[in-house]
Amino acid sequence: MFSIGQRWFSKTEPELGLAIVEAVDDRLVNLYFPAAEESRAYNKKSAPLQRLTFQVGEIVKGEDGTEFEVRELKEQNGVIFYIGDEGVLPETQLESSVSLIKPQERLFAGDFDSPELFNFRYESLVLKRALQEYPGKGLEGSRINLIGHQVSIFSDVSKKSRIRLALADEVGLGKTIEAGVLAKSLYEKKLVKTILIIVPASLQYQWFVELYKKFNFLFKTLGAGDEVELSSKVENDDFIITTASHILEDESARNIIESKDWDLVIADEAHRYKKDSPEFNLLKEVTLKSIHALYLSATPEALGEENFFELLKVLNPEKYTSFDEYKESEKRYIESSPTSELLEQYNYERDYFRNRRKNLEKQQNLFPTKKLFAQALNIERPSDSKVIAAKVEELARLLIEKPEAKVLAIGKSRKLAVQVQKRLSETMNVKSALFHGEQSLLERDRQAAYFADPDGARVLISAESGSEGRNFEFASELFLLDLPTHPQLLLQRIGRLDRIGQKNEISIHLPYVAKSIEENLFKLYNEAFQLFERFPTGVVEFYEDRLDEIHQAQKTLSLEKLEELARDYGQYQDNIESGKNAFLDAHSYKQSNVEKVVESIEQFHKKRDLQSYLEKAFNIVGVDIEDLSQDVYFIRPADNMLLPSYPNLPSEGISYTANRKLAIKRDELKFMSFEHPLTQSTIELFTEGELGNVCAVTHNESLGENVFFELIFKAEPKQKYYNDIEQFFPITPIRVLVNAQGLDCTKKFPKKHIDAVSSPLEASKREQLGEALPKQLVLDLIDKAKALATARASKYKTMAKEKVGLVYGTEIKKLKTWGAQNEFAATELQFFERSQERLLSEVEQIQIDFDSLRVIV
Repeated sequence: MFSIGQRWFSKTEPELGLAIVEAVDDRLVNLYFPAAEESRAYNKKSAPLQRLTFQVGEIVKGEDGTEFEVRELKEQNGVIFYIGDEGVLPETQLESSVSLIKPQERLFAGDFDSPELFNFRYESLVLKRALQEYPGKGLEGSRINLIGHQVSIFSDVSKKSRIRLALADEVGLGKTIEAGVLAKSLYEKKLVKTILIIVPASLQYQWFVELYKKFNFLFKTLGAGDEVELSSKVENDDFIITTASHILEDESARNIIESKDWDLVIADEAHRYKKDSPEFNLLKEVTLKSIHALYLSATPEALGEENFFELLKVLNPEKYTSFDEYKESEKRYIESSPTSELLEQYNYERDYFRNRRKNLEKQQNLFPTKKLFAQALNIERPSDSKVIAAKVEELARLLIEKPEAKVLAIGKSRKLAVQVQKRLSETMNVKSALFHGEQSLLERDRQAAYFADPDGARVLISAESGSEGRNFEFASELFLLDLPTHPQLLLQRIGRLDRIGQKNEISIHLPYVAKSIEENLFKLYNEAFQLFERFPTGVVEFYEDRLDEIHQAQKTLSLEKLEELARDYGQYQDNIESGKNAFLDAHSYKQSNVEKVVESIEQFHKKRDLQSYLEKAFNIVGVDIEDLSQDVYFIRPADNMLLPSYPNLPSEGISYTANRKLAIKRDELKFMSFEHPLTQSTIELFTEGELGNVCAVTHNESLGENVFFELIFKAEPKQKYYNDIEQFFPITPIRVLVNAQGLDCTKKFPKKHIDAVSSPLEASKREQLGEALPKQLVLDLIDKAKALATARASKYKTMAKEKVGLVYGTEIKKLKTWGAQNEFAATELQFFERSQERLLSEVEQIQIDFDSLRVIV
């Protein structure tokens, strides 16, 4: 049945185009789809595949542009050779992006769909066009709240053809969400097919879950063993989450990573990669080969300014050539006021965003208040065991006083965490979880899940590793078993609870040993830096600058020294606020952009009712739908559906909601959006396959006695992947109405008028229609209609070119203006000029395909 070299297409995924058989065995057939650059393996007995063959008289087209009418067919080893006056074309060389199921073939065979199906196909084409040019791609289908600073970054970055930047928001502001939305946007625009995410081992599971639940991404994990259970079912190597150490240590992982061209590389906790380390060199290697790259770090200052510059240099080596020049540029901005012209240039020059809580609190009410409960412990001749006993007593008192509370208790070491858990279990009967770095990743995930379970542990006792990347915003009681000697670690501890999504006031409990270094440290953090109840600006940099002095002060802290440090730190904050941060804040958060994006999403949904669209599709195909409650639905395949199966709908069915707020509250519901795989499959089902591509109706006397042919053509780009052409020229349905004499009646009788005056043709007459219509007349009318559609497409081409000129021309003009004074501009200018030239060329090559036909008799 199958032979290598034959051309087949998928009836369930016709959008992939024409495939070629690459391998066949007793059970499977392996196909490659050149147009989509995708491979598939099918069971030979149940494959939803159909062979494509052309007949004598039809036109064939090769990948090289060869085109001729078929005069004769010959077959050799199962492969067809098409012979025409111009030469011979083996089917192996057929154009891969061909229209697979032609309406005229079904017409001649008397195979008609209902008028309802024809109209729904047209509605789906119009919807597909709207979605392709929709500016909210990525945000639309993400299961997240639309939070100002995250939307602002999306608005700035998603417009770019090439994304290479650092996300450096402070702890708890949602960098993972920002990166996920940008990855989703690139994927929905078909600008990426492969994504590599490099994270610390402790964050693999968190990334896996976030990407799956919030963005409908299913990633494969490397180096996590069986910890991420869902990933064991993922065979696709195009989406991978792994660690730098695993790639370096495991040869098979290294081979997988090196065998692919990664379109997007994401690195979390990027500040961990020090210049010239093996991990840094690995990150550099994969980043330089990628098209897009995102580095995440809440603490870029931990690297030091020069090391952070080195990361930026990996992202954009042509832009960041000299650290001295970078420093000089920073100084120029610090000494300037953020005028609109300077801010625009800063926006161009800086490939990183850093939102700060202090700035965001002015714009939106995102963060809970924090309250400190400090308790001095008077312990005579304090020893480790006495201190632990006293602190455990305070922890037990908290658990008794707040029986419903979840408490996160953090200390510096595994030894301390183990001792505290043992002592607590001897003191009271309470469910507790333990978390430290010497546990396996699986065990840590289990302990974190036990703590998150409403009926699980009431207290999670964690070593410092618990403050690295893990989020516990469902808890609001933080118990500090000790104080870290660096303020960054304290901020990380507090940041596990003090995050977007925290709905309660955070209580910070600190029992400290009186008249000790711990008390000195507490006073320093609380009175000089105000670390507990605020999120102070620049405290890490100030601490690093005055390290020796502060370490000495921790041993013998005097009131005068405390006041001096507080005064100096206040001045340091003022200098930062009036300098670099003024530009960085304005660059990172633009309220006007937020309002535009949110408004565009709201307007898009006002004009298009997703639930109404889906219900029409389900009713046509025969999917069972049940209204469970307000905005909640349950769907499952029915026994008598129009199709053997419905794409992306499991046999057991799903419950879903299209209400964003409800979806965020209820994890058990699927969040249905225009970007959900089921919605996308529905649109493809009715725009790429044969459903609804031919119907026949009868009209009343208002149209006279003539027979009409209503043809829908699709104008769309040839290259659909790795290409931002869709935002300038989305798929465009072009309607042409001609009568039997070939007269253009499109304007005279609009589609709505035809809908109103027509009704389904009787079954007996439909059966005769295919044979009754002269075949050559129909083919001639199709050619004439296509010529009319091609002429009308020129209007859309002109509009697309104007849009390209507006977007790219504006950028080119800016870069030429800066070029004389800014050496960074040259490379970027060249990129924009090449991109503009490419897009204008692709607009000229837009293809016009015959999509569907309504015969009106």
